[in-house]
Amino acid sequence: MNSEEKALIVQEAIENRRTYRKFLDEIVPSKLMSTILESAKWSPNHRKTEPWRFISISKSSKKRILISDAVKKLSIETSKNPNPKTKLNSAEKSKLEILESPELIYAFSLPGDSNEITQENYASTCISIQNMALVSYFFDISISWSTGKPTKISNLNKILEVPNEWNIVGALYIGFSEKPMNQIKVSRENHSEYTTWY
Repeated sequence: MNSEEKALIVQEAIENRRTYRKFLDEIVPSKLMSTILESAKWSPNHRKTEPWRFISISKSSKKRILISDAVKKLSIETSKNPNPKTKLNSAEKSKLEILESPELIYAFSLPGDSNEITQENYASTCISIQNMALVSYFFDISISWSTGKPTKISNLNKILEVPNEWNIVGALYIGFSEKPMNQIKVSRENHSEYTTWY
């Protein structure tokens, strides 16, 4: 395989990976999850802090129930919809997404000794999630990365039993995609629209 062929394989994963939350009702095998999580550690990390931390919440875990209840409560409290029924239905949907996701992983980054290192750690952890998403693509697995309500519940760190100093990076809904991700079409601007050359 020449360099161009290798590049096309990487490019395929980059272009066709999707944040898609319609999963098959099937648990991702633990060996496959280990492969996906192993890819996280190859994120660029020049200070070698390895700041990423992942908390996996199984479907049968009581923590999954606590989180889903907290998400429902937060959804109701923060909804701007004046219709009580619509508000409740939306909150219930958010709760079910938590309960029904085949895999649910919380990603955190560790604080550093300075603001600069803390920021670098956060960036490295973001890239580690992208690594996971790219590897997942080749197994027809979608990783839906949320920075919304599942990450904003007030007692999250307590539920997950992690230090308050850890910085939340996202909640990852993970599962086998209902349909091939390369069939889920999206469009992006050409690089010339956001690149300045001097």
